[in-house]
Amino acid sequence: GRGLGDRYLKHAERTKILLHLIDMAATEGRDPLEDFEKINTELQEYSEALFFKCRIIVANKMDLPQAPAHLKRFKKKYKGQRVFPISALQKTGFKKLLEYIRDVLFKNVSS
Repeated sequence: GRGLGDRYLKHAERTKILLHLIDMAATEGRDPLEDFEKINTELQEYSEALFFKCRIIVANKMDLPQAPAHLKRFKKKYKGQRVFPISALQKTGFKKLLEYIRDVLFKNVSS
């Protein structure tokens, strides 16, 4: 509710990529799409450079039953945006995500 904070945003400016970790199961009663939109709005208001920085979207908690429906909505709204579904609890989906992060960091692949 308070936003990211200038201190964090200044730190984010120094990174090469941004990793958006989204609770796709909405376990805290929030809408994952709305959360993503709020973060993007805050990034854009703070700095256009930060807003257009390379980003990787990670859809977490895919082991929960409500997550696939939210992921489908997310992908429909953000067509063309690459999303990596994972389950931190079950430790699934990390191989593709880590390979992609490596490629972006070391081979200059666009996200």
